[in-house]
Order: sequence, then C-alpha cells, then structure tokens
Amino acid sequence: MEAPQPKRDRKPRNRLGGRTQSPAVPFPIAPQRAARHRTPRATSKETVMLTLLRTAVLVLPLVAVAACHKDGPAERAGESIDNAGQSVKDAIDPPGPAEKAGRAIDRAVN
Repeated sequence: MEAPQPKRDRKPRNRLGGRTQSPAVPFPIAPQRAARHRTPRATSKETVMLTLLRTAVLVLPLVAVAACHKDGPAERAGESIDNAGQSVKDAIDPPGPAEKAGRAIDRAVN
C-alpha cells in the first residue's frame, strides 16, 4: 500500500479567482456586499405608478390655483336667476327649519 499524500496548504483565492499574495491572510478581504451590488430596478408597474404620482404632485397645485377665481358678470347673472327661481319655489312651498339651516350653511361655505 502506498502512503497517503500529505495535504498541500492551498493559498486562498481573491474575489477575481487569483491567488492572494500574502499567505498570512486566511481568506480574501472583500469590500462590503452592499457596495458591490446595485439596487434592484423598478418594474414597469412601479415605474407607471411613480410617473402618475409625480404628475399628480405637479398638476394638483395648479388645479387648486386655477379653481380660485372671482365670479364674472355671467356667473353673477346666473346666480341671480337661480335665486329668483328658488324664491318662486319658496313662495309656493315654504321651506322648513332644516332646509333653511342647510341653505344658510351652503351660503356660508360657497
């Protein structure tokens, strides 16, 4: 029988597969794992959602500013016609206390 071969002391490999230069280092010194990997890319669904969110953030303030305007002469004439129609309706069928309170709240809010 042959005598078993003695095990050779293998040098550790660096991250590129080559041998390390220093036999004193028992393992390769690699940078942090997070530094080597990129963050995962967004899927198409996430990209669409982000685009919609960004659009909404940009458009909603513009809509809010555009909604704040003074009443023009045509709008004031339309309101007076609506009030006249409401007055005729109230003459025929007088409103109760709850309806009067609701109208007061509507006038205060609008």
